[in-house]
Amino acid sequence: MKFKYLSDKFDTQVVSDLSLFLSKDNLLIIAKDSNGEVVAGESLPASELNSVLESNELLKSNPKTAKLWVHNDHFNLVPGVLFDQSQAATYLNYSSPLVQQEAHEVFSESLDSNNLHLVAAIDKATSDKFRKRFPEIKFGHAGALSLDYVLQQKNDYLGQEIFVIAEHGHIYLVAFSSQELKMFNRFEVSNTEELLKYVFVAFEQLNFDRNYCKVNLIGDLSSLGSNLEDLQPYFKNLIPITPRANTTYHSGAERLQETQRLETYWTL
Repeated sequence: MKFKYLSDKFDTQVVSDLSLFLSKDNLLIIAKDSNGEVVAGESLPASELNSVLESNELLKSNPKTAKLWVHNDHFNLVPGVLFDQSQAATYLNYSSPLVQQEAHEVFSESLDSNNLHLVAAIDKATSDKFRKRFPEIKFGHAGALSLDYVLQQKNDYLGQEIFVIAEHGHIYLVAFSSQELKMFNRFEVSNTEELLKYVFVAFEQLNFDRNYCKVNLIGDLSSLGSNLEDLQPYFKNLIPITPRANTTYHSGAERLQETQRLETYWTL
């Protein structure tokens, strides 16, 4: 999926910060000025990563800062009281045994006022490609944005709430019981049946009641091969929501939010 949205008065010289979101199939580029306002956005196939890093206009804009957020399965949540940065790789290997320090770059993100840390990793072959373009680049797991977004208003949630956050070909599934985080995971989804399977597993594991639990949908369901009409018969409280935003845009660049991706509304 390719698209490019520029603000009405876009100039590469005003780009001060780049937020990059990399999944198996897609690279999303969000460019901001020195005030943190979005001036441009572009989506490109991940299969073209090598050529994009060499020639893309936004990536060659010489920003002051850049951060790559990865969508992958190499992550784990660690309570803040137990977290020790020097043990990040050890925490990660509890859930992602294929991660090896010599082959992966490990990093972490603090969430919920340091009550949680999301530890994650990216393979060094990929991180080296981005570091060649941006020597001072930082890395984060894109799931941290989803967690940060839902944790911000946890005190307002009902007794049982689930958030399904749709991305291209996968979801983040987050569940709360009595305003306490009970589940956070990522699943690849390509149709309604797979989506229902993972939500039903969450209901079963958490002993949630489908007639009571509120299921919040964020994002473009068509990117998962699904739609609201197919899901509605299975839930009493199924709520599609437009995310609240902490991101601002220059005129013209706001079309980026037409993608419905959470990262176009919410940033860390």
